[in-house]
Amino acid sequence: MNRKDSRRVGAAGAKPGGRRWLLLPTLLALSWGAQAQCAGPMNGEQYSACITQTVILPEQLRAREAAERGNAPAREPGREEIERAQAAAVARNGWGAYAASPGLAQIGRASDLSSRGKAEKAALKDCQDQGGKECAVLVAVDNECAVLAHNGGATHAFGIARRETQAAKQALEQCTRQSPDRLCRLQPLSVCPGQGVSFRGERVDPAVYARELEVAYDPRPLWGAVASDGRNLHFVVNATGRERAGALALADCGGSQCALLASAQKENQCLAAAWVPGAAAAPIVVENRTPGDARINALRQCASATGQVCAASPAQCSQRERAAAEGDGSVRASMRLQDVRAEDLRESLQPWVGMNSLDFTFMWSSPDKLEDGGDLRAKRRTLSYDYSIKASGKHPARPCWVVWDEVDGNLEAYALKGEGCRFLFKR
Repeated sequence: MNRKDSRRVGAAGAKPGGRRWLLLPTLLALSWGAQAQCAGPMNGEQYSACITQTVILPEQLRAREAAERGNAPAREPGREEIERAQAAAVARNGWGAYAASPGLAQIGRASDLSSRGKAEKAALKDCQDQGGKECAVLVAVDNECAVLAHNGGATHAFGIARRETQAAKQALEQCTRQSPDRLCRLQPLSVCPGQGVSFRGERVDPAVYARELEVAYDPRPLWGAVASDGRNLHFVVNATGRERAGALALADCGGSQCALLASAQKENQCLAAAWVPGAAAAPIVVENRTPGDARINALRQCASATGQVCAASPAQCSQRERAAAEGDGSVRASMRLQDVRAEDLRESLQPWVGMNSLDFTFMWSSPDKLEDGGDLRAKRRTLSYDYSIKASGKHPARPCWVVWDEVDGNLEAYALKGEGCRFLFKR
């Protein structure tokens, strides 16, 4: 390979920018053997870091490879396996409780106490210390996690399970069934006493973590669509039905020149469009589970079809999209085609230098190759992403790989390898 086809960008002087994103809890398919490696005298943050570095990223790759082979995904560990693994962790007192004033105006919580009575008393005091009147105990748990989902003060439900992620899923499902508008939220701080397991690190913002659990376990199917009049793109995401998403996109576009470019084929997907600036051809729309992959795959398909460098819209996602929703829960985004430039995607990669690799995989999916020398606890690994452009008509296939160096769980530097990268990353 010609050396000019491979450039490495390091972290010298770089300040990680933007918001930190968490790994989706749906990826937490843990094996007993790897959990056992993380047993011993460590605090909650150390335990979470050990699990994520020794298990989650390798498990992501295995699941992806299994899906590509058509195999069934890896099974969830059995209850006995989970209990054995958790019994090896540092023992803590096992009782916790929630208390609240009417309408959930004030919510008190307590954890890691030696008896139910002490936990309930502490939760009531926490509620009262916040100014709560007529506080009452809502739930008490013994060596399990309790997660509260609510829709204001009108509807609420608890999920109770050994793992916080499973409890969050239960709480959202139950609250959604009971709520008239099906828009429940998670209380940021859960209760996970004793052997209850939370994967939130101690330095992670509880509100951000709760938000990501909502994205992961929202039981509602949400849909997206995009329409255009040749000058503007009109996205709609988070619609409650596929046909409704298309109708809203066309209504936002308006006029006789409007056409529906695409409706998502699957629920809870991200949509991105790509086109050749100044060309008359309609934009190509791609859907994907993650925003990073949706955007880069739109650029790849556009380059494959045209043989040219394309511009791409920001991805719009039907996953409890983080933008403000309309009254019906949908999210709208409009943009003029001429205002979107053919950008250098290195601008999207550079902020990740120095950031945690698991946060990156949430936004950009699992790597196509993971090299760790066979050592799951290796401090240095290589994560490789295949962004090659497929052959189409008169245009040949063009290889492109983005190769990340990972050190102690953080992305240290990346290299662009292959002639096809010039269509995605300015050289």
